Amino acid sequence: MNAIRLSTVNEEGWPHSSLLSVGEVLALPNAKIRFAISARASTTANLLRDGRLTMVIPFEKGVCEMRMRVQQINQEVEGVPLTFFEAQIESIRHLLLRMLMSCLEKLSLCTNRKRYLHGGTSK
Repeated sequence: MNAIRLSTVNEEGWPHSSLLSVGEVLALPNAKIRFAISARASTTANLLRDGRLTMVIPFEKGVCEMRMRVQQINQEVEGVPLTFFEAQIESIRHLLLRMLMSCLEKLSLCTNRKRYLHGGTSK
């Protein structure tokens, strides 16, 4: 596992994605996770404002998607501009790669069909 994708919601209500390395995340008992993000990052601003997070990690030929509620924890490291968070997992969904591929194939067929219907060529 190389990277963990975080998804938040920006001020306009649009999804915002960012990546964390495994070394920036700590799993705790009782379905809690701690992580650190740059204090100046858009993700930090989104979490401080909204408190919702989706974390996606590669897992057994697929991905594991966790929806969480996040709070800033008071932990400062002098000279290190990081904001520390603790997240409580609310739900977990495991998506197998073959399910994802099936969804992508269906999406591709729909995209090609729309292109054809609007006068474009289908590839």
